[in-house]
Amino acid sequence: MLRLPRDPQVLMLLKKPMNPYQVSQHFKDHYSSTQNYLKRLARMGLIKVVRTDRKTGTRPILYYRLTKKGEQALENLEGLSSLGLDKK
Repeated sequence: MLRLPRDPQVLMLLKKPMNPYQVSQHFKDHYSSTQNYLKRLARMGLIKVVRTDRKTGTRPILYYRLTKKGEQALENLEGLSSLGLDKK
């Protein structure tokens, strides 16, 4: 399940390719929780890996980007937000 209101911000950010470190820095969040969150969004089909950078002796750096399904979800979430349905 997506979490409002942060999910639209994450999905909007991923309209361009970004890696988990960049996303965690943007939201001032822990890298590991951001990485797990992005993996979850990828399993849901909302984002996908579009590039992998490999440097000698390090783990590959994955870059994620919004999918068509993610774009539709973003539109739906923005619609809920504009109606005030995202408030607790």
